[in-house]
Amino acid sequence: MSLRPWNLALSHCAACVAVALLSVPLAHAGIPFQPVSPDELKMTAEPQAPGAPAIILFRQVDRDDNGTTSHEDNYIRIKILTEEGRKNADIEIPFFKETENVINIKARTIRPDGSIADFDGKVFEKSIAKAKGLRYLAKTFTLPDVQVGSIIEYSWTRDFAEYLIFDSHWILSQELFTKRAKFSLKRYVGTYEPAGRDRTAEGGAGPHRPPRSAKYSGLSDGRFHAAGERTEITSRFYLQYRVRIGFGQVLA
Repeated sequence: MSLRPWNLALSHCAACVAVALLSVPLAHAGIPFQPVSPDELKMTAEPQAPGAPAIILFRQVDRDDNGTTSHEDNYIRIKILTEEGRKNADIEIPFFKETENVINIKARTIRPDGSIADFDGKVFEKSIAKAKGLRYLAKTFTLPDVQVGSIIEYSWTRDFAEYLIFDSHWILSQELFTKRAKFSLKRYVGTYEPAGRDRTAEGGAGPHRPPRSAKYSGLSDGRFHAAGERTEITSRFYLQYRVRIGFGQVLA
């Protein structure tokens, strides 16, 4: 994910302050767990990924770039096929501490017999890297009772800092083969200006005149589905840009 924050252009500061004081943070429901499929429980291999220790059965990402309570809901469902694949029970979700947080973590293990072990353990936070003014951390936890033949699934919400917007990037290629995936994007509609810069330096950009670089004002809602590694989807993201989405690559 590209972290290039932009300040939102607010036309009535006093009104915005009042709204901010009165507003209450919304609780994101997140993406619910999927029904248990008998075919997925019986699965012992994936023909499109022979010898794979585990595969992603389904992945879903729902992004909401509204600018005030921007967030991204994530869900992953993994089938454990070999003893080596059991290492996928150790989950690590990276994030940038200064601009976002990972919340609403839910997880469970579906045993080969269909019984369920809910995750009720502790979520830890560890440091991955540090730079001046930036900390790259990860939320970590381990799912319980993961066996060969199990299905593990977990969901979380990436909660972005208020009154900032970010480039929306999805990394589709994963270490594990992805059987099916679904992505949705709810656009940000409005104006913005580069963070840390004086609006008067942007050619006199004001509340009703967006800066020349305000490409997000033309962003369209998008919903994308993918199945298998050979799927490619093309969609117009904003006025003059096209992004081609295919497993293993994201090309501008």
